[in-house]
Amino acid sequence: MKELRDFYLESLGSRIEALEVALAAFEQGESGARDSFGRVAHQLKGSGASYGLPEVTDRAVEVLDASDENFPVTARSLIDLLRELSSGTEATAHTILIVDDDPVIQMLLEKTLGQEGRDIWSASTMAEGREYLRKCPDLLILDLFLPDGDGRELLTELRRDPAFTNLTILVLSGSLGGVAKSECLALGADAFLVKPFDPDALNSLVTSLLQAERAAGRRAASLAAPVRKEPAESTRPKTVLLAEDDDLVAALIIDRLSRDGFETVRFSDGESALDEARRNPPDVAILDVKMPKMDGFELLSRLREIAELADLPVIILTAMGSEHDVVRGFALGADDYVLKPFSPTELASRVQRLVAQQ
Repeated sequence: MKELRDFYLESLGSRIEALEVALAAFEQGESGARDSFGRVAHQLKGSGASYGLPEVTDRAVEVLDASDENFPVTARSLIDLLRELSSGTEATAHTILIVDDDPVIQMLLEKTLGQEGRDIWSASTMAEGREYLRKCPDLLILDLFLPDGDGRELLTELRRDPAFTNLTILVLSGSLGGVAKSECLALGADAFLVKPFDPDALNSLVTSLLQAERAAGRRAASLAAPVRKEPAESTRPKTVLLAEDDDLVAALIIDRLSRDGFETVRFSDGESALDEARRNPPDVAILDVKMPKMDGFELLSRLREIAELADLPVIILTAMGSEHDVVRGFALGADDYVLKPFSPTELASRVQRLVAQQ
């Protein structure tokens, strides 16, 4: 089965061709050529980092921000980078740290998650885990019951350390009670999975978490970014457009986001959501896929065709978790992809992360 990274690299050929045509047209003075190039560059901006290639996103941003005078140089630089990647240049691997004292579980995790583009590190104690954490992994898979302490201690410690505030953490535990899950999510875990686990479900969850981590940008860059003071008007509540036809799911999301200060506008079909987005552009959109009148994928595609909404952060929230669906969502320009059933706390955290990037 193809991995997402391989699929993305193989898909670059058609995008390179489209960019070459648009750049040639721009150099010949054809109207609309830069917009054509920009549409593809925007897709690359949204998908590059999601597939573990932040350099693609960074280069696409340079193109989108370039003046007409500098556009040809930055455009050619983007094309050259894509050619280099598609020719087989190795991309930066995701790094996953497993902290679990059960050697059988360690081996199962390594077998399940090990694939091209991933480096797996394993530790049996919190002390060993701390040593590996110095290497700044992309994802930590943390057991709760360890020989030298409770994993919640390490979770709390990491969330208090500015260097690890945005480290993606998945708690994997044999604790069946909902209390342990709620406690870990409240302490800052991004996700919680109970042992015994389904290997395919785990791999799907890890893929989703890694995509979200890359989409959010490199941790070091986010920590180094200066804090910008916004004018007083920015204190208005951030608006979330929710396209979800399930009343219970919608109520759960609205309740959780309201506690974080978001104003949620909900629609149960894609057409109504699109009309609202045109009239009143939101700060973030959460789109279900299976909806009446217009599904979430078509809605996302239509949103990306509107200039004012081209950079709108969009989260796909769906039970459709096949590789094909995930690839399609990111190819259409989604910034994040969350699978149902989901943690409301995790979803709210992802919304906060996207808002912080604006």
